[in-house]
Amino acid sequence: MTSAEYDDGGRLSLTEQPVQVAVGGDDEEGCLIFADDRLAAVLVRLSRLHEELAGRWYLEAGFGRLEGPGKPTFRDLGVAKEWISRHLTGTAETAD
Repeated sequence: MTSAEYDDGGRLSLTEQPVQVAVGGDDEEGCLIFADDRLAAVLVRLSRLHEELAGRWYLEAGFGRLEGPGKPTFRDLGVAKEWISRHLTGTAETAD
């Protein structure tokens, strides 16, 4: 695992683990996001087949507070982790 985040005195700790995801098609580059050592999300990097969304990270699966019909995309993993942190800690705005 790489990239411990948000661990400054009791706050949520997010870590990421690169993986290959079998979603069918060219979208195989993935990342597991763990919150305090529990799997919180599976992100998949969109391929060029997605045209203007190519290179963005897609929330393939979210667990707990990340579950729901809306599946956002993010320009990079940092933005994705900020969104995940806000939703898991209950500080997300309703516009997300």
